[in-house]
Amino acid sequence: MAAVERAARWLCVGLAALLCLGGLAWAFTWADAAARCWPVIGLRYAQPFTEEQVRQAEEYAAKQADAPDALWPTFWKEETGTARADGREAAATAVLVRGDAALAMPARCVRGGLPGAGDEAGCALSRQAAWQLFGADDVVGLAVDWNGRRYTVRGVWEGNDPVLVLGAAPGAGLVNMDLSGSVRGDEREAALNFAAAAGL
Repeated sequence: MAAVERAARWLCVGLAALLCLGGLAWAFTWADAAARCWPVIGLRYAQPFTEEQVRQAEEYAAKQADAPDALWPTFWKEETGTARADGREAAATAVLVRGDAALAMPARCVRGGLPGAGDEAGCALSRQAAWQLFGADDVVGLAVDWNGRRYTVRGVWEGNDPVLVLGAAPGAGLVNMDLSGSVRGDEREAALNFAAAAGL
């Protein structure tokens, strides 16, 4: 009887292990398929976009939103400077974003989140920046100043370098564009077609 119970127990363990492996295989397959369906295509420009160019590209994307191969632009740039908050300051790198901030800074926040699309007054900080500016990382809702503009902290992510993600105001001189969406065929050609059709 004990031998039958042991065999049954081992059978249950084996079935559970197979189910776990099957679940992992399914998850990796789904993630790979999702990455192919929703690629990120980056275009870099020598000259900054004008506010009119950014607005036209967003309007063009909105008109194409229901198309099977629709793309959506996120504009961004990096700059260095000094962040100030709570009577302290820190030399830092800022990533100014108009669109999906996760494309320009794929950070996973441990508190709060990245500023949303259109959130010109929001920012997120690396944990290092939060500690340098506030002496803590529980800083969601507090204010940070960057180049004469005040931002409200929306989130904090793990990071050993002082970095900020800031919502970009109109005319911020953004020079990078990342396109997300579904692409059938050549991604480079799709990106260049989008840029041409959007007036970029």
